[in-house]
Amino acid sequence: MADHVAARLLTYIFFVTSILSLGQFHHLGLTTSSYIVARRFSLGHQRVKLPILKWSKHGVTTISIPDVRYAVGEVFALRCGDIHPHPGPRSTLKSSVNGTRTQANKCSITQDSRNRNHYLTVAHLNVRSMASRENFHLIEQIVVNYDIFTISETWLDPSVYDSDLNIPGYILIRQDRGPQKKGGGLIVYAKSKFKVSVLDTWSSVSEYNFQQLWLKVQCRKFRSFLLCTVYRPPDAPISFLEDLTKTVVESLLQGVTVVLLGDLNCDVLGNGPDGRALNDFCLRFNLAQMVKSPTRVTETSKSIIDVVLTTNESIISSCDVKVCAISDHNLVCMSMKLKTPRSRYAYITTRSYKHYETNKFLSDLECAPFHMVEFFNDLDDRVYAFNCLFLEALNDHAPIKRIKIKSKPNPFISPEIKQLMNKRDAWHKSAIKSGDKLHWNAYRFFRQEVKREIRLAEMEHVRSELRNGMVW
Repeated sequence: MADHVAARLLTYIFFVTSILSLGQFHHLGLTTSSYIVARRFSLGHQRVKLPILKWSKHGVTTISIPDVRYAVGEVFALRCGDIHPHPGPRSTLKSSVNGTRTQANKCSITQDSRNRNHYLTVAHLNVRSMASRENFHLIEQIVVNYDIFTISETWLDPSVYDSDLNIPGYILIRQDRGPQKKGGGLIVYAKSKFKVSVLDTWSSVSEYNFQQLWLKVQCRKFRSFLLCTVYRPPDAPISFLEDLTKTVVESLLQGVTVVLLGDLNCDVLGNGPDGRALNDFCLRFNLAQMVKSPTRVTETSKSIIDVVLTTNESIISSCDVKVCAISDHNLVCMSMKLKTPRSRYAYITTRSYKHYETNKFLSDLECAPFHMVEFFNDLDDRVYAFNCLFLEALNDHAPIKRIKIKSKPNPFISPEIKQLMNKRDAWHKSAIKSGDKLHWNAYRFFRQEVKREIRLAEMEHVRSELRNGMVW
């Protein structure tokens, strides 16, 4: 009996101590939740009467003796300090304010991501030859992902026509070295929705083959900016900066944003004389160099020789370097905080063979009065008369229509070729990561295989079009 009374007395002392500590912690006042918890206290299976202290506002205490069942474990939970005695939602005002802020943050993030989707994208790549058709088709698949795409080392000459390099929906601007100079060459592809003009007075090819192609780009109703594509051969002297200085000074006087990008063969990642000279040039004209990752990676070296220089760093949203397997240079791309206009649809004029029937066409040709051609003595008049008679019959069976074209992949790029491209890209990434010569050899092998397969596929595609009569 004495042990039982002693146990109750100890429990009473523990309970009062717990209540006092809780009350002092909560500004000397027991809360309703503490009272409810106290009513669940139990000692074994017996109901006991224990006092609960209630503190008044002025510090006067009163004692009541309710019939309670108290849980010792819950007292420990309350005394641990990390459980609030008033569980439940926060105040309406605070949660409404926090909710508004959270919603505003979400809206701002969403709006920013939407804006990025409409930012103007510019990219540059040193391709080391566009003379071959397979290289052109590989480059074409990359160009269509950007608003403006600049290319250096095209290795083109006047013998290559612009029609062989056209990409639907893009304006083509090129600068070749000339018929007597090998290598080099610049090309800029710009979407036709932009107003692009060439600044001929600043664009030039120096005697040591340093090239600069200056463009003025107008984006919607925003202020125009100047875009300069440059290429400097590895053997060109560092004095090329003198030529570039003259045009940069002229461009700064225009009071607009200037962006220079291209391959200058000045490693700003290393500590060579060319890299130091380019850094001094940027400091002199307050130009920001945006490229931070290596743009050319070989088995033995890493360098940043493809650069992006700008007078207005805040207009550049992002500048990235992407691995590109079609060249030994990586792709440099940037996003400018200029909203692009809506794309203008590209239209072409072609003949519609939807209702064409060969027998009816030949029958109309037999009825055409081709004998009238002999009435003309001049050869040009005869050719003109023949064309009029022939085209009149042809237009009835295959009329000329102006149709809207959509960007679509090349018809001769088969799934097998795409799989071969994926293998090429995988070996390229593995070679860059490991530096193993075997991986580099495998990458070069698959790169040549891709070019060979594209060349054969295009030839077969043209042959099939001629056999089926789809090319007039």
